[in-house]
Amino acid sequence: YGEANSELAHKLLHTHYRHKEGDYLGCHVLKKSDSAFITREFEICVCDKCAQKGSKELYVDTIKSVKDQHMESFVKVRSIRLRENHPGEDIHVTLDGTLINSKNLENIYKSIKGQH
Repeated sequence: YGEANSELAHKLLHTHYRHKEGDYLGCHVLKKSDSAFITREFEICVCDKCAQKGSKELYVDTIKSVKDQHMESFVKVRSIRLRENHPGEDIHVTLDGTLINSKNLENIYKSIKGQH
């Protein structure tokens, strides 16, 4: 390598580090978007209009159902608060941004499988 800090020594021995997002499997980085397990996201509106229809209870029950089915790593449940004049007569629930029937949350697994 010649002497310490020579150009050749620097080229061969020095490394550079960069932070990478995602999970590591061997040398391949698996990002959530292309991993074997896709993370799905439910959003449940808890505005006053939806709360009167039971959205807060639905939110709590959905989180419990996800935990009971050991799906916490694959399913995220969020509450949102839309304006009172949002469309629909049902509780406003979305799966990955697509409006779904709140009755579909009775079986989380089936509702996810039905949304391909």
